[in-house]
Amino acid sequence: SLWFATWIIVPFLICIGTVAVVKLLPQSLMNILSWIGGISAAMFVCHPITRKVIIPISRHGDLFAGLLLYIVATIVLAMIFKKIMAQIK
Repeated sequence: SLWFATWIIVPFLICIGTVAVVKLLPQSLMNILSWIGGISAAMFVCHPITRKVIIPISRHGDLFAGLLLYIVATIVLAMIFKKIMAQIK
C-alpha cells in the first residue's frame, strides 16, 4: 500500500489467481460452491440475524462450536428465506 503501482497490479494478480484456483477445483466442490452462490443473497439478509443470536454463545469459550453453529444456522435460515421468497412471487 505504499506505492501507487501496487494498487494497479495487485487486483489483476488477484483476478488471475482466482481464475486459476477455480479452474483447479474439482467439479464436486464447484457444485457445492455454486449452490452456496445461489443462496448468497438470502445469506446476506439472514447473517446479521444469526450473528446477533449466535455470537454471544461463542463468547463463553466455545469459539469453534459457536462458529460452526453460526455457519449452519445462517445456511439453514437462508434456505428457508429463499423458499419463502419463491412462494411470494
